[in-house]
Amino acid sequence: MSRRAAIQARRIALQMIQTTLVCAPDKLRDPLRKMTRIQLIRTLAAWRPDLSAYREVDVAYRISPRFPARRYLELHDEVADLDRMIDAIVTDLAPELLERPCVGMNSAAQLLLAAGDNPERLKSGASFAALCGASPVPALGGETIHRIVSISASLREDDPPPAQPRRGPGGEQRPAHHRHRAPEN
Repeated sequence: MSRRAAIQARRIALQMIQTTLVCAPDKLRDPLRKMTRIQLIRTLAAWRPDLSAYREVDVAYRISPRFPARRYLELHDEVADLDRMIDAIVTDLAPELLERPCVGMNSAAQLLLAAGDNPERLKSGASFAALCGASPVPALGGETIHRIVSISASLREDDPPPAQPRRGPGGEQRPAHHRHRAPEN
């Protein structure tokens, strides 16, 4: 949860920086164009404009992105620290889970959080689905409503028909190597 909040706040700080730089004068913006994201952030955080000259446009545009850039760097370090802690905990508690295909560090951490202190309660996929709130819902009359299946079935009914190959001016199908060109007259 802390990691997710830090990533969200970091993204907001980056959006604030980008919004400010879009409006900045060209002479400030041009040297920043070819920088990578982290180079840009570090450059902006290192700017030391004269705070008493805040009424000048160039100085104001140097002051404005400096604070979100510093916040971005702090949040970047916080996310890295949290990742290291999560890695250590997951590696210690469930190394066999990390060896499974398609299970990364974040997925394994989520599974460990869902299992909690009593992993024996997750005897099957159905019990895990019930814990996550994704199990089928019993309806009146004893039938079971499978929400996911019924949603996908309704989508299939409303799907548009498959795309038709492009036709030439006379209605004939054009060869594959001509399909991406304009028809010749």
